[in-house]
Amino acid sequence: MFRRPYDFMERSFETLMAANPSAAARAELVEEFLRLRPRLQRHFAFSKPASLREELAEVTLHQLEAVLVLERGALAMRELARELEVTESAATALADRLVRLGLVERHADPTDRRLVRLALSPKAERLAADMEEHRRSTIGRALEPLSDGQLCQLIDLLDTLLVAEVRNQPSGEPRQEPREEGSA
Repeated sequence: MFRRPYDFMERSFETLMAANPSAAARAELVEEFLRLRPRLQRHFAFSKPASLREELAEVTLHQLEAVLVLERGALAMRELARELEVTESAATALADRLVRLGLVERHADPTDRRLVRLALSPKAERLAADMEEHRRSTIGRALEPLSDGQLCQLIDLLDTLLVAEVRNQPSGEPRQEPREEGSA
């Protein structure tokens, strides 16, 4: 196991595999990934922009996630639940709170009057644009240490993991069980 926080960076994959070309070396690499993962998650975690913290003081990160999903376009409750991987009842409760905060509006579906679509309010559209600008700036700064070639490799590796995840799932099944709002 690597002793110091940056021992792994001092040892290349090729060096590790040459010294120990076995399943133990792979296990050591997996352990190193697991050690780095929480730090990476914190490093790339979404945060409320300082300029909007007061305005967003009553808005949870889960509610912001819903706003960002709705930024792509109006959705029916069932669609929002699927996008957020929550139950429909949790999506309804979330939508109710967003309506009370003035961030979401309910509209009748033009093709099916029984269906209600959720859309961002003008206030939420402005907030979403500001959050997106903050997110791009934050991620851009976090990725600055990488060369363009390294960034391409990282994107390729992440894409490989996502493709493998999709291939390993039974078709039509969600990645995980829907969670109730507020649960982990």
